[in-house]
Amino acid sequence: FEDAIHGSFEDFLAAFPHFEVKQIEGKAMLRIADAALAPSRPQKLTLRITSSQQLLDTTLLKDGNADLELPHLEFEIRPIAKRQIDTLYNHIIRAVDEIEMHAEGLVEDLATKAEIMKTVVNLRELLDVPVPFDLVIHDPMGKSEFNPMDGVQVEYAERS
Repeated sequence: FEDAIHGSFEDFLAAFPHFEVKQIEGKAMLRIADAALAPSRPQKLTLRITSSQQLLDTTLLKDGNADLELPHLEFEIRPIAKRQIDTLYNHIIRAVDEIEMHAEGLVEDLATKAEIMKTVVNLRELLDVPVPFDLVIHDPMGKSEFNPMDGVQVEYAERS
């Protein structure tokens, strides 16, 4: 298992934002962070992406009520009512795959299909990070988080 994940099981769990792994008396102890269980204040998280490696090294716990926005492409991944945890790369590639399947299977109008496929191409190019871009999480429940949180700008809002 450790060969497959290229590290220890403790390191694997520590990569998830809602787990805390501590060594106590030589044993690894796992704790689910309290913040992952209870709603918080609505928040907007903004992370500047500067390299494709950052997309692979950064994990996002995206709450089921949160949007993921890529402002420079005017693209949004809408909430799906369940939490998702994955690398930023995988969040984006999953959206690419879903959009591509939609265009291939459901869209009959060729002009509409061409526009959708243009978005797919733009998103795939984004994975190489040709220029830095912002990735924004709009989270009304305040439960989404990045790991690591380095460079993340957090703005809080009051509940309406």
